[in-house]
Amino acid sequence: MATKTKRPYLYEVDLMRVIFIFGVLLNHTTTVYMAHIVNTSNSQTFLEATHLILHFTRMGFMFMSGLVLTLNYYNREPHWVTFWKKRFSSSGIPYLAWDAIIHGDQFYMYYILVTLQLYVLFPLLVMLFKKMPNSHAGIMVVSFIIQIFLMIGIKYWLPHVDTSHWWFLFKNYGENVLVYQFYFLFGAFVSIHYKEVDKFIGDHAKAIGFFTAVLALGTVALYWCNIHILKLSMAATMSVHQPTCWCMTR
Repeated sequence: MATKTKRPYLYEVDLMRVIFIFGVLLNHTTTVYMAHIVNTSNSQTFLEATHLILHFTRMGFMFMSGLVLTLNYYNREPHWVTFWKKRFSSSGIPYLAWDAIIHGDQFYMYYILVTLQLYVLFPLLVMLFKKMPNSHAGIMVVSFIIQIFLMIGIKYWLPHVDTSHWWFLFKNYGENVLVYQFYFLFGAFVSIHYKEVDKFIGDHAKAIGFFTAVLALGTVALYWCNIHILKLSMAATMSVHQPTCWCMTR
């Protein structure tokens, strides 16, 4: 009889949840403040210029969803009907309780709609990693390249296209799970290779921290680039889909 291996409890996931929740609250709080501050004032400019720093939370939650789901189900027998029954009941019932059943476009219900799509596709995600056990790094490289092109298309191409006849999940890309594919896949990758990733982070903690700080402060420069060089609208400037490197090389 096979010995059942107990999954490790990742306390760092709880810490990530706290950080992401705090970031979400701070994001929406500063948005409310900006709406009540005099236009062109130094206070408003400061809040606008630093606002993109807080947009890591959406992608962070996507990453964490991929990580936790993979941690819980990657090494189980693939009883996907049971998986869907459990997951759709836990997320679907709260979703149906709100008046946003079709589009999920009220009260930030888009996230549950994206999560429901992830549940549908999750067996394919698991199959991808299991069928290509020696190509996980390659999968992530391809996924990252696709993600960069998606963000470039969303920011620079899509605003100039008539999408009125497009299917809802394509013209309202914020509710499309494929737009966040890299973050879900990266979460799965970290779960599968947790020990290696944990060691890498431990060995390079200072460099990662420095790089993170540089990227965070770099969003201020990105804001300036969006406004003064690219002449984008405030909505496009504040979008969470920002191919930073593309803007900086203009």
